[in-house]
Amino acid sequence: MPSNPRRSPKPQERQRDSERTRTLILDAASTEFGAHGYAGARISAIAARAGVNQQLISYYFDGKEGLYQAMSQRWQQRQRELVPPGTPLPEQLRRNALEALHNPAGVRSGRLPAEVDPACLLVMLMAAAMATTTLPHVIEGVCGTDPRSPELIEHFADQVAVLARLIGLEPPDAPGPQES
Repeated sequence: MPSNPRRSPKPQERQRDSERTRTLILDAASTEFGAHGYAGARISAIAARAGVNQQLISYYFDGKEGLYQAMSQRWQQRQRELVPPGTPLPEQLRRNALEALHNPAGVRSGRLPAEVDPACLLVMLMAAAMATTTLPHVIEGVCGTDPRSPELIEHFADQVAVLARLIGLEPPDAPGPQES
């Protein structure tokens, strides 16, 4: 009985397969990064979870950092869909909270170090983010500059982001705000 000769997929089939493979990898990465954080996530575990060869992650995303960046872009796109410009703050908070129903693995991006108290960290980051407004006299005294200066505020915001990276809230080699 003659067997059907093996054929190469048509270009449009390859494109669909490529997108499907990328989606499988991104979904698996979301779960893996969510469970283990950036440092603990393993490319081999992501590939196994996605059911693909590990080399495909390098091919499509250029490794772990590229995969994490693609996930960030995917989340930013989801955020734009979830909370369009002009959405009132209470509704933004509500929609973000409800996102956990639709994407439970995607709303979490790793674990804090065990010695960090999440409640204290939240208060510290909120205080840091508001310091230029709530502590202008301290900013002026310590930094020797106008706390309302756009340059200082941008620099200060960048430093808050650096602090978040240093405590493990995102990968250590992720691009800073000026590099995106």
